[in-house]
Amino acid sequence: MINIEKSDLYILICVFFAAIVNLFSDNINAIALYVVLPSAFIVTFLGTDRIFVEKHFNLLTILYIWILISTLWATDLDIALDHLKACLGSFILCYIIAVKARNIRNIEFLYILFVVILLMDWYYAYNNIFNVIELGVERINDEKLNANTLAYHTFYATFAIFMLGEISFNRKKVYDVLFLLMLPLSFFAAIYTASRQVLIIQLPLISILLYIRYLKNNTIEKKFRFCLIAILVALVISPWVIDQYDDSYLKERNEQNIEEDSRIKLAKDAIKVGLDY
Repeated sequence: MINIEKSDLYILICVFFAAIVNLFSDNINAIALYVVLPSAFIVTFLGTDRIFVEKHFNLLTILYIWILISTLWATDLDIALDHLKACLGSFILCYIIAVKARNIRNIEFLYILFVVILLMDWYYAYNNIFNVIELGVERINDEKLNANTLAYHTFYATFAIFMLGEISFNRKKVYDVLFLLMLPLSFFAAIYTASRQVLIIQLPLISILLYIRYLKNNTIEKKFRFCLIAILVALVISPWVIDQYDDSYLKERNEQNIEEDSRIKLAKDAIKVGLDY
């Protein structure tokens, strides 16, 4: 059994608790957001000897400070404060992870946190959304969970599971299997969410990670074996995959002109603002 310090154990329990209750109870979730996570942040802050954690987190901190300052001249202060509150929660969680990841005994649990978040998304969707929508025709969407959020969490969990396979020795085979299972799960996520983001961000990510895991630094024999198995699997499942895709809302959205996507207009406006100021 991994020996974890009591303060680290408390913090891990806090972040896992917040991840599990996030979608299921507004009252308990409020306790997690306003009591549990802030207390974990305080324990983390008091337990570290460095205010500046590491360069990547420091760059993120600068971004959060700028968001805080820019709130002062927001057009709609109420909306800005709501987003600022979300950013504050994100900063607290990022700080906890950045500090606790310096201890190698915590890293595996911190990666597992992202897997738990994705599992809670699917559990919530299965019990609260799938029974009120027509799968593949309507997008996953309600007040607590939407298609884009599920797409982001699928991306995070895929990379987390890959890294778990890289750092773990005792459970490496388990994580390798889970990583391969992320391929069909990503497809289902794309179909059920009708989210092009899943395809745009997952396909390059999984392709790169498959190359690193099974092709890079392997012998020619192992590379050939992997490619042969991959081709055979693709040939077997491709008719079913094509049928599922052809009958999905995702195909309909992909056939729309990308210029019609509201996010394209937002991106253009954001670039214009950046150039003007």
